[in-house]
Amino acid sequence: NKEYVEATDSCLCVAGHHSTGDGGCSPCAGGTYAAAAGTLTCSACEAGKYSPEGSKSCTFCPLGTYASSEGMSECTSCPGGYHTTQAIASESINDCICGLGSYESDSSTSPVVCTACPTHS
Repeated sequence: NKEYVEATDSCLCVAGHHSTGDGGCSPCAGGTYAAAAGTLTCSACEAGKYSPEGSKSCTFCPLGTYASSEGMSECTSCPGGYHTTQAIASESINDCICGLGSYESDSSTSPVVCTACPTHS
C-alpha cells in the first residue's frame, strides 16, 4: 500500500490510505478519504456525500438517498416506494419527496406519505 514518490524521494502510503505511525499504511475507514499519497490522517466526507473503505474521494449521494451527517460510509434511502429527492447530495430525510407519478396525500405526516396518481382511461 505504498508508492515511491520522486518529489520526496521516499515511499508513501497510496491515496485512500493513511500512515499508521509505525511505517505501515491502513485504508481510510468508510466515510473518510485521502486524496493524495502520503496522507497522515483521512478526512471525513461532508454531509450529502459518502465513501467506502479505502477511498480517494467522497461521492455525492444519488437521487432517492441522503447522508445526514459527515463521515457516512453509505447513503440512507428515502422511506417508502415512491420517495425520491430533488437533487443528488441530499443531507436530510426532509429532502425526500414524492416521485413522478405520485403525490403527497397527507401533509401532516413526517416523512410524507406518497400515493400513486389515479389512472384514467
